[in-house]
Amino acid sequence: MKQLADLYDVAKTHAISVYCFKMNETESLAIIANDGQCCIAIDPFQLHDSLDEKMKLAHELGHCISGAFYTALSPLATWERCEARANRKATQLLITKDDIEDAASEGIHELWELAERFGLPEDTVAAAIEYYRPNGWRV
Repeated sequence: MKQLADLYDVAKTHAISVYCFKMNETESLAIIANDGQCCIAIDPFQLHDSLDEKMKLAHELGHCISGAFYTALSPLATWERCEARANRKATQLLITKDDIEDAASEGIHELWELAERFGLPEDTVAAAIEYYRPNGWRV
């Protein structure tokens, strides 16, 4: 399970620049610059807390690492596929299969208990369980 600082380390490892500044149209975004480098922008004035920052950073890292980008002119299906890929990658960054298996071996099975243990929203933990389930893990 990754902490916020770990996610900034992931960005650094992948040479992804993260900028913080006020944006009017969105809370966070990821773009590919003209030189091919991925950049992330997060509006710190729209963050609710460190969990919100962690979730936004993980999602934008998901776009950068998976290469899931679209433009304003892309069809809706392309947007949906890219968002799904970014969300899957964000899930992988936040919770590993081993994290879930370790919790299960300690008797933690309820979704709310897992969410509390990982310090993440229940829907994110549920997505991780669903993601890892086809690979053999069961609650």
